[in-house]
Amino acid sequence: MHILVGADIPLLLFQVASIFVPIVITLSILTFSVWFLCGSFGAYPHSWFDGTSNCFVFSLMFSISVVVIACPCALGLATPTAVMVATGIGANHGVLVKGGDALERAQNVNYVIFDKTGTLTQGKAVVTTAKVFSGMDLGDFLTLVASAEASSEHPLAKAVLEYAFHFHFFGKLPSSKDGIEQRKEQILSQWLLEAEDFSAVPGKGVQCLINDKKVLIGNRALMNENGVTVPPEAESFLVDLELNAKTGILVAYDSSFVGLMGIADPLKREAAVVVEGLKKMGIHPVMLTGDNWRTAQAVAKEVCICLLLNSHPFVDSYHLRCITVFIGLLLFVRLALRT
Repeated sequence: MHILVGADIPLLLFQVASIFVPIVITLSILTFSVWFLCGSFGAYPHSWFDGTSNCFVFSLMFSISVVVIACPCALGLATPTAVMVATGIGANHGVLVKGGDALERAQNVNYVIFDKTGTLTQGKAVVTTAKVFSGMDLGDFLTLVASAEASSEHPLAKAVLEYAFHFHFFGKLPSSKDGIEQRKEQILSQWLLEAEDFSAVPGKGVQCLINDKKVLIGNRALMNENGVTVPPEAESFLVDLELNAKTGILVAYDSSFVGLMGIADPLKREAAVVVEGLKKMGIHPVMLTGDNWRTAQAVAKEVCICLLLNSHPFVDSYHLRCITVFIGLLLFVRLALRT
């Protein structure tokens, strides 16, 4: 019953039941006593009950009838059961409700904030483009990027590693799935370059040393922070990617810009339907993302979310409370892809 803690309606019903139930039990005992005493003194004929019964059983039947008829099922059972069923159905659909209080307050929600990656999108990033803007070979470029990203647990890093792996070894893999995985582990241990001093820069990308030269993989902020100049043609190509709702990853090697990759995270098929349904209910959907402005704007336009908050993906409770002050009761929706 911990799921009902804090819920106003069940608590009220429990208070009413705490008074109502003793009264019903008292009336039941009183009914039994009256009918038993009347039967004992012959106030009613013994023909009212058959030969297999007696005055005690006859009186007990009336007593039980009072309890059954006055049983507060709707008060003590129906409402808590409805709350438990609702939270159970929600859990089956991936919606976890903290308690009865949260379930009751959900009817007053007027803003729903969606995290973009993994909530509105599928969370399955795929590399769509890889382009080199220096004299480096494309294969060497992919090997460099994959070697640096191999130490990262970010979903985008896994997409980069997968793309580079298939670029080099797609035609050399066995046909069976088990064989592919086994062969893949062998190849990765021999193919990737050794990366040293790897570190992830929150909200910007990753950096490491390969062949004693610094490798930077991330966004514009990471490049600017390290004094790497992005050429105009690369910047133009990056803008085109962002306008098409793709995330651009910039790559620099030994303080020189090398190339970039475009990564797409497709929207979930039901995302637009859910957003439209919320609008019809009078609820305002909001998208919260740490992605660059153009990519975020393109995704918001595609899913028809009018209000867009561009922020860091790891938003703490303090910021959400500040948002609540301005826009009222809100619901924050996010799927945890990583710790």
